[in-house]
Amino acid sequence: MMGYTPRQLEDAKAARKLYRAIGSPSLANMKMILKQNLIEDCTVTTKDVETAERVFGPDVGTLKEKTIRKKSHVVKNGFIEIPPEILEQHQDLVLEIDLVFVNGMPMWTSIDTTIKFRSLVPLKDQTAKELYKSLDVVLRKHN
Repeated sequence: MMGYTPRQLEDAKAARKLYRAIGSPSLANMKMILKQNLIEDCTVTTKDVETAERVFGPDVGTLKEKTIRKKSHVVKNGFIEIPPEILEQHQDLVLEIDLVFVNGMPMWTSIDTTIKFRSLVPLKDQTAKELYKSLDVVLRKHN
């Protein structure tokens, strides 16, 4: 704001207020509207718009509206071979299991204390058959 008179700063604020009031057009369109005198009794000039752009920079609200979200990278699920050195060191696995409830739904949770592999399997109910199915799912993952 240094290098501008108080009058220029007030005119720049008025230009920014008008810019937002007419729907945040592009800078070139804003200047064209003012040059063609499409707004009656408008005291804002193109010079005021240029001053506002230099003093305040681009309008943050407009940048947020007009910025397009970039597509995220596709994540591909792939299995990575476990190196033989790690397999040799961790032959004996200790699996700790528990039954927990999340929002009233039973879940089978387990963690391997050796390699710190955690798993969670949702259950339909708490029958022995369902518990054996979830144990089978976890052991298949470990194998």
